[in-house]
Order: sequence, then C-alpha cells, then structure tokens
Amino acid sequence: MVTIGAGGGFPTGGELTSTFGIPDSAALSASYEFRLCKYLAPEVSVINLIPLVPQYGEFPRPPLRERVTLLSLGAHGILPLHQDRIELPANPKATK
Repeated sequence: MVTIGAGGGFPTGGELTSTFGIPDSAALSASYEFRLCKYLAPEVSVINLIPLVPQYGEFPRPPLRERVTLLSLGAHGILPLHQDRIELPANPKATK
C-alpha cells in the first residue's frame, strides 16, 4: 500500500537540542507498506520538511529555504480484537 500525505513539521525539544531556532514548516510525505502476512507489514517512509531557516550574522540577511529529509523504517502490526471487525494497529518506527 502506498500512502502520500501533506501536513506540518513542528520541531520540539527546546533550547538544549539541535531543533532550537528551526521554525515550523510544511511537510510532504510518502510511505510504502508491504503486507508479509495477515498481521504484519514492514513500512518505509520518506518525509520532506521545507523550513524557512533564519540566518544570524553581523548584518541582517534574509532567511533561507532549506530541505530536511527524514527516512523512517518500521513495521505495522495488526491485532484483531473481534472477528476481523476491529483492528488495533501498532507502528514502531526508527527515523534517521
């Protein structure tokens, strides 16, 4: 299954992290899920953020539009709760 999405990127973490000073941005994503069996499907996702990053220096400069790409690998597990009518999905992922 292929999924395409659009949304927002909201960096969190505060002053002590590498996301401090990076503004919110638009986000575009695409993911592919291959169902190996009825209850398990590996998934890979690519997310592109395009923040407008401020520049700091001696003289005022306009902000730069940058692209940040995230690659996410994970698995989609399905726990059937009531005779294939109700599913409880779980999506553990690792992002680099």
